[in-house]
Amino acid sequence: LTSPSVVPAEDYANKIIPPIRELGERYGIRAPICMQIVRPVLHGALLVRYSQFTLFSLEEMEKRLKAALMAKREPSAAVSRVASPAVVSTNPSEVNDEAKAEPGNDDVTMEVEPAATSIAPESPWVPKLATLFDDVKRIAPERAINTIGPGFYLTFWKLSTYDLSPPMAKYDEEGAALRALTAAHCSKRDRYNQLVNTLNRELKQRIISREYTQKRLAQEKQYWFAHCNKRNLALVEAMLEHCIYPRCLLSPMDADYTAQMIRLLHTQGTLGFQTIVCYNLLLSDDVKVVLFSCSEYEARNYGKPRSVQLQRLLTT
Repeated sequence: LTSPSVVPAEDYANKIIPPIRELGERYGIRAPICMQIVRPVLHGALLVRYSQFTLFSLEEMEKRLKAALMAKREPSAAVSRVASPAVVSTNPSEVNDEAKAEPGNDDVTMEVEPAATSIAPESPWVPKLATLFDDVKRIAPERAINTIGPGFYLTFWKLSTYDLSPPMAKYDEEGAALRALTAAHCSKRDRYNQLVNTLNRELKQRIISREYTQKRLAQEKQYWFAHCNKRNLALVEAMLEHCIYPRCLLSPMDADYTAQMIRLLHTQGTLGFQTIVCYNLLLSDDVKVVLFSCSEYEARNYGKPRSVQLQRLLTT
């Protein structure tokens, strides 16, 4: 959707693409396509935020280490820990007086301080995405919002297969091919080296994005379907109708993403999600209904994740 060499990411986000609510309400674009349009903008914003947070965490860790080293170097930190010998009273009368005074200690009443004000729990949602919940509620189908919830709906349509599993082997393969061309064509060496550097920077961004995505999903998984009250069948049906089926028909990459997302929901133990129910509906009689309503291109995309899921079932 974007070409940074032609249109800078900031101009694309601020000058070209309207807000997601305007895409749905003014231009009549369906919610899945709206998310396809704004996904690069959200990806760039979240990646910048994660980079800033990581840099801030590293700076705070460095400050704590420096403070600990300075504390060890200070002379006051080397105070002797050997306790001074206690002074024992040798007067028998004093000992008797102390022994008589001990029972009176039971009558002393202790004042209990009022409990401190409880601190509100921190929200599990990323602030940048949480601000879009109201917009998603206005453009997405009502059943999707009521059953799935805006948190998972927005997360599902925001992510891509690069966020879950970037093709590092493919990056290495393309880099090796470019380096071979560099040795063969001296006149284009600078151009090929520039492409290799671009691929390396892009791969680093993909790895950072995957790390951030894993941390975010691990934090949010307990809250996506907490409102469902164990309505597993209705939850899976709504997820297939508004997330899996529309996404897997768009392109082969989106089809592969849906299979990876279902696998991820299973492996991380998402609260309220039942993999058996999901696979049962995916491989039921609904396949015929979906296939006969698809074009050849859409049917090919639809069959790709089904093939992956059947292979996983046969190998487990």
